[in-house]
This record gives sequence, structure tokens and C-alpha cells, in this order.
Amino acid sequence: LAPRSANKLRTMDSAQEFFFVDGAGSQCGPVTAATLKEYWAGGYVNDTTYAFAVDGSTANWTPISQLPELYTFCTSAAPPSAAMPLYFTPTL
Repeated sequence: LAPRSANKLRTMDSAQEFFFVDGAGSQCGPVTAATLKEYWAGGYVNDTTYAFAVDGSTANWTPISQLPELYTFCTSAAPPSAAMPLYFTPTL
């Protein structure tokens, strides 16, 4: 068996919860990673959106682009059935 790389990216748990700061500067959440992915697809959050994990796995508010597991999860292709309509407005 080949050794596992210590740098291998872990898979994001879609149920992991985060707080985030919306475009108006308001703290929102907690919401699941799956919900953040939907918000990403709808353009409501992006790589500069600050997020904080409810479980404390993030030390501070951090841009999503600097949270590798969450960033990869949000930017990975969603199944066609999960596509967000253009008129999507999240309810917080």
C-alpha cells in the first residue's frame, strides 16, 4: 500500500455548519456547507465572503477562498438537479 499524503485535502461534510457575513456586512447563519454551496451557485456568497465554522475548526472569520475544503466544495460542479434558478433569494 502506498502511504497517504499528509497534504491530501479532506472531504467537506455537507452538513457542517458555518456563520458567514453577507454583502451588507451582516452576520448570517448558521447554515450548512450544502446551503453555502447553493448560495455560491446563486451568487449570494463568493471567494471573498467571510465564514466561521460553528464547530470551531476555523480560528477566525476567514474568506472562503482561504478555507480549502469549503472552497473546493462550493466550487465543485453541482448535479444538474441542484442548479439554482436565476431569481434565487436566500431566506435567512
